[in-house]
This record gives sequence, C-alpha cells and structure tokens, in this order.
Amino acid sequence: MGIIRSLAVNQGKQKPMLYEKKIKIIKNFGIEGDRFSKFNDSRQIMIVDGKLYDKYDLKTGVLRENILVDNIDLNSCQEGQIFSINDSLQMKISLVKDACASVSYNDPDVIKQLQGNMYAFATPLQTGYISIKDKMKLL
Repeated sequence: MGIIRSLAVNQGKQKPMLYEKKIKIIKNFGIEGDRFSKFNDSRQIMIVDGKLYDKYDLKTGVLRENILVDNIDLNSCQEGQIFSINDSLQMKISLVKDACASVSYNDPDVIKQLQGNMYAFATPLQTGYISIKDKMKLL
C-alpha cells in the first residue's frame, strides 16, 4: 500500500510548482489548474516514486511531478494498470517512461543519475479530491 507524500500543480513553464494538501482531479482531464491537464492526453498526471528523492537527495520538486508516492514500485507498473486512491477514486496508467527521457525538461545531471527508474503518467477515471497521506495502491 502506497502513501501520497506530496501533491503539486504545475503552474506553467519555468514557474514554481504549487504544493497543496488537497487537489481536485477531473475525469479524463487531469488536475484542476495544471498546465498539462487536457482531454485525451497521456501525460495528465505525473507520478514519481519518493525513493528517488531519498536515494539521490533531490531538491523538492526538481522532477516537477504532480504526485510523489511512497511504497509503490513504479518500475514494475505497466500501461493500462489502475491506481486506486482510498479505494474510491481510480486513475489509469497511460504512459510509463524512463526518467532519462525527461532530460529536456529537467536538470540533465539529475536525470543521468535516475536512468533506469520509471515515472508513471495517469488519467483520472473519476472526478474527486485527493490529499497528502491518502492511500494509493496499484491494482
């Protein structure tokens, strides 16, 4: 069982991430107010394993993820799998990418360290709210 460590909204290119205790996710759209939220996009919500921040002593938000989660191995997830949050809301994994694929979006030196670690992108299957410390599991 995973636990949501942090939640962030991407306010725009080169703008700081907006960290929230609670965010609204919108069915087939993404996070309310996030620059990457749009219908029919495979990159609506970016999920990163908290172990990457711990292991590599990364600065908060350097990967610009929306959800930082603990105790879920994203390296073993596959497109099409479902994340369940508090056994009530679900998100479908729409894309799984190696961290090194984001070298053009993030600090290249940081990304080189992360090669071989995966990020997951997900699409909400319902509209609702998620919060820090919510329980999250991969079905």
